[in-house]
Amino acid sequence: NVTINEGTDRERGEVGRNMGPNVFNSVIVSGLTVLIAIPLATMAAYVFSRYEFPGGQFLLVWILTTQFIPAIIVAIPFFTLFQRLEVFGQPLLGTRAGLILVNMSIVLPYAIWMIKGFVDALPEEVEEAAFVDGCTEWQVLWHVALPMVRPGILVAAVFSFIMSWNEFLYALIIGREMRTMQVALM
Repeated sequence: NVTINEGTDRERGEVGRNMGPNVFNSVIVSGLTVLIAIPLATMAAYVFSRYEFPGGQFLLVWILTTQFIPAIIVAIPFFTLFQRLEVFGQPLLGTRAGLILVNMSIVLPYAIWMIKGFVDALPEEVEEAAFVDGCTEWQVLWHVALPMVRPGILVAAVFSFIMSWNEFLYALIIGREMRTMQVALM
């Protein structure tokens, strides 16, 4: 019995055909990663910048050190975790939700540090003036700090989208059959 290898998509000249679902997957995964990560990163960055709490500096440095871990080191633990972890009766492995969670591990520390730099640049006197005028902490954050940090948040969102969009290793290992554009082009 002879089996003929039909070759890869590239060898058959099929790269780029029917890329719609793959581009859709990339847009959904990257977009939802940013929509979840940026509000979390903004709140975390504000807290790290404006409040003192025990272990705060250690936690901030620990968040930074997660960026130094090579992706391949945590790919296998994520794979086994998502293989066993079920949501609505199906494993997270091979789903958009699983890929979004993994991308959050890349994007969130980066966004926290980037937005923290912008929050640190805000003069505290502006927020103190809002407190004197009777604003609550949430009002100061929503009406004073966020509008002034909005350009930094937008920059962090764009960079986070690009980081999530360009992610190949996790999309290949965790995405499985749910292929993103980067995996489909391989």
